[in-house]
Amino acid sequence: MAKTKKESTVATPSGQVCAWAGCRREGEYKAPRSRDKLKEHVWYCLEHIRLFNASWDYFKDASASDIEAFQREAVIGHRPTKRISGQAMPYMAWIRSRLRELTGEDLPGLDEIDIPKVPAKIRKALRALDLDETASRAEIKKRYKALAKQHHPDAQPKGGGQASLTRFHEVAEAYQALMAYMQT
Repeated sequence: MAKTKKESTVATPSGQVCAWAGCRREGEYKAPRSRDKLKEHVWYCLEHIRLFNASWDYFKDASASDIEAFQREAVIGHRPTKRISGQAMPYMAWIRSRLRELTGEDLPGLDEIDIPKVPAKIRKALRALDLDETASRAEIKKRYKALAKQHHPDAQPKGGGQASLTRFHEVAEAYQALMAYMQT
């Protein structure tokens, strides 16, 4: 929306005439030509810029889907973004890919970075929950709840299954090990 200027001592553009049909006053206030040409301006006098602003509707000829798309893009400031892959990546590969995105090249010596190794017991616990090393505490908790509910003895048909009971115990032990590890 075009804004009106407060009375100021700033020199007005010389030779600009109000673009309103039939008006011959000096055009001191600029307004966008249209929604598609926001960087192109027309000039109006104070009276007509007020009328223009009152009637300006950026979404005048836009469809509902265009408006929704604009609102979604406004969340990220109308900047292009990349979708993050849903697949799990090993930790170092994930770091390399992020650094490659930032620098545009592979960084030498990245393999020498001393990143603490995840103990074998914890890797085994993550595998028991079908997770990778990049899983967050919330993801671990969510996965544990889903598997515990699925394999809980009370959720099994009468007589249950020994395999399901074994899996339930495996999931519970894995969760306890992960929570203890995350406390340290």
